[in-house]
Amino acid sequence: MNENVYFDNDDGAFFKNICEDNYINSDKSFAVHRQLKINPKPTKDELSLIMENYHRDDERLRKKAQEEMLGVLDSYLIYIISTQYATYMKDYMEELMSHGYMGILLGMKTYDPSKGRPTTWFSRYIKHEIQIYINTQITHTTQYYNAITKKILSCIDSKKELDISY
Repeated sequence: MNENVYFDNDDGAFFKNICEDNYINSDKSFAVHRQLKINPKPTKDELSLIMENYHRDDERLRKKAQEEMLGVLDSYLIYIISTQYATYMKDYMEELMSHGYMGILLGMKTYDPSKGRPTTWFSRYIKHEIQIYINTQITHTTQYYNAITKKILSCIDSKKELDISY
């Protein structure tokens, strides 16, 4: 494990790499799958072409489009994991990346590049898949149970503030 490697994701944000060195590509991008072509700043035309290929009947073009979109959102996926799921990074980085990739693939079914940026569209899919993984595999709970627990804890906090016994 190398805990002191920093790298830039091309928009100025630095991430601390706490995973094994084999995750870092020679161009210092962070890709779990080295065969991904990283393109963190695609043009609208490139995104449109990726989505056109995705919606074609040709399975080869569809797979290529999926790989290209994973490369487009790889840096953004790292950003989400490092800022919102940092406590899980050290032990579960590969799994978090895999589930984030699954979210991207699910989001491709309905993404329209003319309606917005890919980071805006795919963030909810990425976060949803990662949260499901954390709930079911790490904390062994459900989203419903987590929501109920938060309500109970909020109620307890409110009663404590008002000096009401519970």
